[in-house]
Amino acid sequence: AKLIEKQLAETAAPDAMLIAETGGLNAMIVDSTALPEQAVRDILASAFQSAGQRCSALRVLYVQKDVEKKMLEMLKG
Repeated sequence: AKLIEKQLAETAAPDAMLIAETGGLNAMIVDSTALPEQAVRDILASAFQSAGQRCSALRVLYVQKDVEKKMLEMLKG
């Protein structure tokens, strides 16, 4: 990113802007108070929108034992 920034500073218009994104380690916690349908919808959207390539894509999923079975069944379809 620093090399790109330097090249932009040397060759681009004075108001050119560099916005560099870095990967994140984003987690979701699903406990017994969560709406399972909404959690599954959010999990699948995060995994498959932009092919999971966004820096904001879900990487770690924590599921409370009380809802584990139901969540797995719903995720498996």
